[in-house]
Amino acid sequence: MGPTSFLKKLKRLQTTKKGCQDSRESYTIHERGLVSVAGAGHHVKESVAQDDLVSSMKEAAANELLPVSHDHHSYKRLLKDLMVQVVGWDWKDKLKSGDRKAQDGTGDLQRQKEQEKRGRGEGEGE
Repeated sequence: MGPTSFLKKLKRLQTTKKGCQDSRESYTIHERGLVSVAGAGHHVKESVAQDDLVSSMKEAAANELLPVSHDHHSYKRLLKDLMVQVVGWDWKDKLKSGDRKAQDGTGDLQRQKEQEKRGRGEGEGE
């Protein structure tokens, strides 16, 4: 066996090895693509399900609010309750975030109430 036949076999082996690696890499890329497509399909299904749920909740809320909108007293009370909730959420969010103005505002309100109580108590004693 001469050196040329050995070199030929070595080149053939390297070529075959490289072909196998390329094939394996392309298969891996193809496999990754399939997994990605499957994941995207799952996300689409999940989004559609969430959209359907939100739509049904929105429709149910509209059906429940329809009679209230015709009764002036109930509608006024509902709006008042909603405004109170929104203001309450706003304060809770500010306190959670550490907003100093919100915390100081709460303290000012408490101090003001205490001063009013003291003021009434002093007026009665004189």
